[in-house]
Amino acid sequence: MLEGNGKYPFFTCSFETKKSYTYSYDFPALLVSSGGSKFHAKVFFGKFQASTDTFIVKLGTTDFIYLMLEFLNIIYLPQINWVTCATTFLKHLSPQKLKEIEILIPDQKILEKFNNFWKNIHSKIKKLELKMQKYEEIKKKLLDSLFSQEIQVY
Repeated sequence: MLEGNGKYPFFTCSFETKKSYTYSYDFPALLVSSGGSKFHAKVFFGKFQASTDTFIVKLGTTDFIYLMLEFLNIIYLPQINWVTCATTFLKHLSPQKLKEIEILIPDQKILEKFNNFWKNIHSKIKKLELKMQKYEEIKKKLLDSLFSQEIQVY
């Protein structure tokens, strides 16, 4: 089930999404880390796995999911990170804190523009992340070959 070269994303408190061979969830979700070095949120559509330290927010509609994601990552969670760091050594986000969040929702026209803008930017970011992952794998293979003396550099 746990990490490796599994097919499904595995969300933990880490910023890096891991892989799993199995999945437990199959719906659009907002995922919020409840611990780790910094609280953060991600959005995912499809089959995935999540650790017990990750809150899974299943929404009735996906219209607000991007707005909520950006609100959490840019405004709310940085404030909570700062307050938690200043008051305790062991950081943990409680479900109650998430339930207390109030987000102002714009009218439908503005929300559509925001969602279109967000989808465009984040699809480009995702493509770049996949390229980076591919290049990291190539780099690792080349270094392994170099250190095992399968190849030489002149």
